[in-house]
Amino acid sequence: MEAPTTYAEWTNLLDKFSDGDDTTLEELSKGSFAVDAGTASRFYSRVEEGYKKRKQNWLDKFQRSFQVQNFKSEDDFEIVLRNGKQNLYPLSKFVFLKGLPEDLRKTLQKDLEEFVAEIKMSLKDNVSKISSGREKMLLLL
Repeated sequence: MEAPTTYAEWTNLLDKFSDGDDTTLEELSKGSFAVDAGTASRFYSRVEEGYKKRKQNWLDKFQRSFQVQNFKSEDDFEIVLRNGKQNLYPLSKFVFLKGLPEDLRKTLQKDLEEFVAEIKMSLKDNVSKISSGREKMLLLL
């Protein structure tokens, strides 16, 4: 497939990305879109919609991993953190797409940074309540 340049091509790829298809990132990274008065608000909304859906899916999976994982050691905690970080990579790559308008890209980057900082703070707060292995877990964070 060629790099997306039209609204329809972008929305098609954005829908796939929001549903978890990481292969779209390569195509999106090559894409460009000339935002005009007729499509600007719709384009921004679709990009944000796809980003938020993907971010929510990541959060649901990350929270589920803490619910199903039986932590027997700090190493188990480290594995969950590493997996969560690796699964954030597509979102990180998405917010740095060159084809997005600069103001939208900066907004998404700021949102992702704040989201990650909030997750870290929440994890640190919860880890600080655990007595055994607390220091190593805090270092991992």
